Amino acid sequence: MPTSNSWEPVTGSFPGYYRTAAALLADGARVLLTGGSHDPAHGGGCRQAWRYDGAQIVQLAEAMIQPRFGHTATTLGNGKVLLAGSEALDATAGRAAGTAELYDPALGQFAATGNLAEPRGWHTATWLPSCGKVLIAGGEDPALRLNGIVSPKTSAELYDPATGVFRKTSHPLNAARSGHTATLLQDNTVLIVGGYSTAARGSAEIYNPATETFTPIAGPSIGRFDHAATLLHDGRVLIAGGYENGGGTTGHEEIFNPISKLFTEVAPIQKTAYGLTLTTLANGKVLAVGGSADGERIPDLTIDPYWWIFDPTPAIPTFTKMPVTTQRIAFHTATLLASGCVFVAGGAGIGNQFPGNGMLYWPDLVTLRLNFQGGGAGSVTGHPARIACTGNAVFQVPAGIQLFLFAQAAAPWMSTGWEMAPGAPGPIGAYRPQRWTKVMVLHTNVFDGWGKLAPFDAANPLVLVMNTNRSPVVNFGAHTSTAPWPGPRILPAIQRSPSGITPPALPAHERGSRP
Repeated sequence: MPTSNSWEPVTGSFPGYYRTAAALLADGARVLLTGGSHDPAHGGGCRQAWRYDGAQIVQLAEAMIQPRFGHTATTLGNGKVLLAGSEALDATAGRAAGTAELYDPALGQFAATGNLAEPRGWHTATWLPSCGKVLIAGGEDPALRLNGIVSPKTSAELYDPATGVFRKTSHPLNAARSGHTATLLQDNTVLIVGGYSTAARGSAEIYNPATETFTPIAGPSIGRFDHAATLLHDGRVLIAGGYENGGGTTGHEEIFNPISKLFTEVAPIQKTAYGLTLTTLANGKVLAVGGSADGERIPDLTIDPYWWIFDPTPAIPTFTKMPVTTQRIAFHTATLLASGCVFVAGGAGIGNQFPGNGMLYWPDLVTLRLNFQGGGAGSVTGHPARIACTGNAVFQVPAGIQLFLFAQAAAPWMSTGWEMAPGAPGPIGAYRPQRWTKVMVLHTNVFDGWGKLAPFDAANPLVLVMNTNRSPVVNFGAHTSTAPWPGPRILPAIQRSPSGITPPALPAHERGSRP
């Protein structure tokens, strides 16, 4: 069983590549890995693709249409993944950088879509839920870079999944950018910070999807590129790492406030980090992993083996140094899974090494105990956490996640309950139960709740929100049923008993057909 704030290695067939792109698939449990390079200074990308399935990494039977590295991978509202552009520095530079393709997880296949309005790599791609499009911003033309010309772009474009067409935005960026960050804010605008050009490093702007305009704002105190940014739960944005405007890696971190539209410095991460990742965890804290102190001097990277946890809640937000990880990496990917864990893969290591496969981070864990009334057989599968149990069970889940519990059909499911019509199969193998179900949830020594829920499946789950106090909030009010009589009865979410677990009494007509 995993422990809080621990790492475990991930096995599989991924050999490890620099500038691989990762995308969380719509199920929240699997991650698509595409492309990358083993010779980032002179070589091109690869066409291979892999998928992390929650346990290991497997190579896909079908490869991408074009070789790519320094590209973007964006999960769309329809579940497909858009792969756009490339930074390939060989004969494929012009060909791959101007193209895009779609990965369909249902078919396991790649298919061409419209070409980019301009070829580019090292750009950003941001899914815009307010309009259902993808914002592609900045980047460089690798064909020019192949000829010794580094020219970041001011252009931006939108991809429409409904038509498969890219078109330029009504207005360009205010500064030419590559190696910048683009963060979707809670009001559906996009914060764009930094970039490779001198004008971009110390500047920031906000994109408004409604008007397709980029509005300049007061920039951060430290100019940077190849840094990292992550949206905090309170709507602010943490900016960390990167290569400083004046040369060298930066030890200054900042937070952007979307209300004041100002950047404020916070206590530094206490290390220089170029090519690190920031991931906001379900409990509101931020995981900082990897990064190099030497810029991009592959193969001579100096990589800090430690990882850091940032807590934004104190009056003085701080980074806390943690033990070493299982891999020392920079320019990698970090993907927050729906389970609350973080999957890290790809990137460059020390001495021209490219660590293979990846590692999985387990954040703060809470302990839950499920007790089932009655003596009948039954099972429950928890999703997205990796949980499966038959009868009573104790398990751990990351703090802060929403845990969905699905009952699976059994005959009899429980010895108490009300008859329902047989159900149909649902997602991830879950079934509507054939009987009404009583479920008791106990958070060890702290909480007990009791509710009668039906149906209890993927369409209508029991939702447990594990908060940062390690106490679950049980949402019984969200459960409805189309079954006729007696219908679900919503019971109090919290019942405390000094002498143990005592469920509240049911009215006589709701006590079921079995004792």
